[in-house]
Amino acid sequence: MLFCGYLLSRKQIKKALFFFSILLFAAFYYFLTDTLNVSGQEQTAKSATVRIIQSLQIDGDRFSAVVNLNHEKSVLHYQIKSEKEKEQLKKIRYGAIFQVSGQIEKPNVARNFNQFDYADYLKRQKIHTIFQAEKLIPVGTKQTFTSSIQNFRLNLLEYIHEHFSKRTAPYVAALITGDKSTFDQDLYAEYQKLGVVHLLAISGLHVNLFVGLCYFLLLRFGFTKETSQTLLFVILPFYALIAGFGAPVIRACGMTLFILTGVKLKRLISPICAISLVFLLSFLVNPYVVFNAGFQLSYAVSFAILLGRQLIERATSSFGKALTISIISTLASALILLFHFFEFSLIGIFLNILYVPFFSSFLVPFIFICFLFSKIPILLTPLNVLLDFFVTIMEHVTELFQIFNGTMFTAGKPTGLFTLLLVFITFLIFLCWEKRYFKIVFFFTMLFFLSAKLSTFPFSGEVSMIDIGQGDSILIQLPRNKGNYLIDTGGQIAFPKENWQKRKHSFSIGQDLLTPVLKSKGIAKLDKVFITHAHADHMGALKELASEIKIKRIYFAKNAAKKKILQEALLKLQDIPVTELEKGDRIGDKDYLFQVLSPYREVPNTNNNSLVLKVELGGLVWLFTGDAEKEIEQELLQTEDIQADILKVGHHGSKTSSTRAFIEKVNPDFALISCGVKNQFGHPNAETLVTLQKKNVQIFRTDQNGMIVYRFLKGFKTKLQ
Repeated sequence: MLFCGYLLSRKQIKKALFFFSILLFAAFYYFLTDTLNVSGQEQTAKSATVRIIQSLQIDGDRFSAVVNLNHEKSVLHYQIKSEKEKEQLKKIRYGAIFQVSGQIEKPNVARNFNQFDYADYLKRQKIHTIFQAEKLIPVGTKQTFTSSIQNFRLNLLEYIHEHFSKRTAPYVAALITGDKSTFDQDLYAEYQKLGVVHLLAISGLHVNLFVGLCYFLLLRFGFTKETSQTLLFVILPFYALIAGFGAPVIRACGMTLFILTGVKLKRLISPICAISLVFLLSFLVNPYVVFNAGFQLSYAVSFAILLGRQLIERATSSFGKALTISIISTLASALILLFHFFEFSLIGIFLNILYVPFFSSFLVPFIFICFLFSKIPILLTPLNVLLDFFVTIMEHVTELFQIFNGTMFTAGKPTGLFTLLLVFITFLIFLCWEKRYFKIVFFFTMLFFLSAKLSTFPFSGEVSMIDIGQGDSILIQLPRNKGNYLIDTGGQIAFPKENWQKRKHSFSIGQDLLTPVLKSKGIAKLDKVFITHAHADHMGALKELASEIKIKRIYFAKNAAKKKILQEALLKLQDIPVTELEKGDRIGDKDYLFQVLSPYREVPNTNNNSLVLKVELGGLVWLFTGDAEKEIEQELLQTEDIQADILKVGHHGSKTSSTRAFIEKVNPDFALISCGVKNQFGHPNAETLVTLQKKNVQIFRTDQNGMIVYRFLKGFKTKLQ
C-alpha cells in the first residue's frame, strides 16, 4: 500500500492500479492457501516411522527436529535420557529414519494478549502437530538432494566450531551459514539493544561482499567476465542454501540473479524491478512468508533505500550518506519493529554508522579469509588470534555502549487502526523529506512517536492477570498512565542439572513471557512491584524482569527478606529501593490507596507470610491474597473489613485457602484464579470451586481463560474462551 501511495504521488496512476490489482490477487491467493492448510493428524498416543527433514537440534537434554509424519510435517521433541545417548544422537543427520512412540499433541496457542503464538507460527510452516516422543529408535536413512545440502551445512557448522575459538565461532557460523543459535543470549541481547543486531544476520551487505569476492577470484583465476557471471548463477543458489535460505539471503541473491539475467539478455533490470520480482516469487512459493518479521524488515528497508536514492545522493560526504541510509533504514523498520518486538533503538541510528563500516569493510571480509584458509594450520593460527583480538575489542565496545540502554523507544504493539495511521505517517515523512519540507518532516516524525505511544496509552486503566502458568503475576495500569504496578512476577522452580543437561536456550518466564507482555503494552518502567511472598512461582522472574524493565521500588512483606530466594534476588538488585510492609501500612494516594491487611507477625509457613492487599480500582474493591491460607483468612475475618467485589483467590484455588466463612465475608462478585494448565498440584481444588459457585461468584481461571483483563468501568475480557 505504501508503494501504491508512492506511485500515486508520482502521478503514475496506471502503475498504481496495476499494483493494487496484484494486491487483490495476492489476498485471494493467500485466502485459498490458508483454507487448504489443514491437518489430518489426530491427537493420540501412537507409534510411527518418521524421517528428519528440518531444524535438527540438540540443546542440553533436548532433541528436536521437524519430521515427516504420514506425509505431513510435525515437530518432534524427545527428552534425552543419558549423556551417552546424547553423544549417539549427535551423530544423527538429516534424512535419518526413526521408529518413535509417544503422544501427538497440538502446539500451544498464545495464552496472553500480544504474546508470540507458537501454534500460528507452526501453521505458517504447514506444521500442525507436535510429537512428544518417549522412545526413539533409529532404523535407517533416506537421502535426498535437500537433506544432502542440509547435512553439508550441518557438517560445516561442526567444522567451524572445531577450527575457531569459542568466542569467534558464533560470528563465523552466523556470517557464513546464517546460524545464530550458538551466540550467548546476553551478548546477543546487547547487540539488540543497540540496534545493530541485524549485522549478525546474513543480509544484502554480506551477499554483495560474497558476490564481489567470488567475481574477483573467478577473474583472477583466468575466467572471462561472461563466464564468471554465468558461474554466479550456480554459486549464488548454492550459497543461499548453505546460508540457511533466510528471507534476506533469498532477497539479495534473487536480486543479483535477476540483474545478472538482465545483463546476459542485454535488457536492463532495475533494482526496484528485481526486488519486486523476488518478492512476488517468494509470495507465490509461500504466501505465509509475508508474516515473517525478517522478511518484512528485509524488503521494507531495501525498498526504502532504493526509493530514497535521491536523498542519499544529496549528501556530499561519506558520513552524510551513511547517516542518511541509517535514518531511512530506521524509519522503514520502525513500525515493523514495534509490531513484532514492541520497541526499537534510537541510538542505533548513530551506532550503525560505526558498526556497518567495521562489519562491511573489515570483519565480514576477514571472516571469509579466515574461513578460506582454515585448512592451513600455519595460517589459521595467526588469523584466529587476530580475529579473536578484534572480536574481543568489539564486544568490549558493545558492552561499553550499554550506557545507551535507556534509548530504546518502547511503545507497545500498535492496534489495527494505529498501524494504518503509522504507515501513512511514514509515507508522509519520506514524501516531505524528498521535497525538502524539513519542518513538516520534523512535525510528522514527532507525530509518529506520539501516535505510537497513544496506541497503547491506558486512558481508562486496566488490571491484567497474566497467564504465566503455575504462579501469579498481576499488572495494574492506572488511568492516564498515573502508575504501573505489578503484584508478583511468576517464575519457575530451578531443579539442579548436570552440565550435559543444561540448555543454552531454555524457556524463561521473565524474559520470554512476562517482559514481552509488559512491553507489548508500552511499559518500560514499573513504579511499584509487590512481592507477596518468597516462593519461586511468585517472584522467581524478578531478576530477569529487572534486567529488561526499570523498577522504581520493590515492596515485600516484613521478614520475607530472611528467605534465601529473596535475599539472592535483592543482592543482585541493590540499586532498586525496597520497602518492607506489614499490617496497617498504606501505599499510594487517596485515589488509589493500597491497604496492607497482612502479615502482622512472622509465622513458619511462608504462604501465611503473604502480603494481603486491598484497593479500589475502576470503581470496584479488589482483594489480593497471595498464597494466604485458612489460618490467615480466619484472622482477617475477625480483624478486618475484607468485603470486596473482586477476589484474587488464595494459593491458586488450593483447598488450603478459600474457606466457606471467608468467601461469605468477602462476598465477591468475581473470583480470579491463576494456575497452570493440567498442573501437578490439581489446582484449583474442586472443593474451592464449589464454595465459590454456591455463592454465585463468577470465576475466571488462567488455565481455562488465559490472560484475564479488567478494563476500568468496562468489564472483563479474556484471551481464550
